[in-house]
Amino acid sequence: MEVTQSGNRVEVCGVTAICLELRKLQRKHLLPITLVFLAVELLWLWSGLARRVGADIDYRGVLFQLPSLNAIFLPMLSTIIMSTVCDIESPGNMYKELLTLQTPQGLFRAKWGVAALALGALTAVHTALVLALLKTLGLDALPDAGTLILYWVSTYAVCLLMATLVQALCFGAHGQLVPLVFGVALSFLGLFSLYLPTALAHLVPSSYFGLLSTVGMNYDQGLGQMSFYMRAWSVPDFLIVVALSAVSYVLSCRAFVRKEL
Repeated sequence: MEVTQSGNRVEVCGVTAICLELRKLQRKHLLPITLVFLAVELLWLWSGLARRVGADIDYRGVLFQLPSLNAIFLPMLSTIIMSTVCDIESPGNMYKELLTLQTPQGLFRAKWGVAALALGALTAVHTALVLALLKTLGLDALPDAGTLILYWVSTYAVCLLMATLVQALCFGAHGQLVPLVFGVALSFLGLFSLYLPTALAHLVPSSYFGLLSTVGMNYDQGLGQMSFYMRAWSVPDFLIVVALSAVSYVLSCRAFVRKEL
């Protein structure tokens, strides 16, 4: 924790600033909203698997299906988390008063840091629940630790990219309407993310859930059967996600610093 003073402005640094932002969120009910989204997604997944009772369920098939569900649910959840974090001071235009005590850069970093922590915990819980679901199915084989870690890293990175883009919209627009429309659009595009041409998919943030998947699928038209296989993790696509997040963060931070509030 660190508090420094420059002129009439007190800069709250690091962990202290993040703790302050967390205190602001105490009555925003983000935890129950997050749990509802995760519950609906996992119930959707479970209902699809329940209809296949008696069939051989391969964990790779479950991991293949998850990115398409994530592309529907997680863009909207990432948007809600980030827009809530950023919109706390909007009523009454409280940013003008707050920025007499904190620098714009410090406030921007704190809000991004809170969203990053929330999304990290969210995706970790999500991964754990997926593993628990697979265990309840009594499968002969389960994904190893490396596969689960790559799944968590991929999911977290894409969620953080979308949250960073949403933060830019939150500070560039008045109110939450534009960010929420953006989140709905990403979720809508997520419905078709696995069916987009590869070149087009790289232009849609929610498509990276599928692009970073470590499971592929083959379809035998003659037999009408699908088979799943493990494939190499796409490091170039992951680097694209990281680069887009970094560029969005830097540009939106600069825009917020220069903005007249």
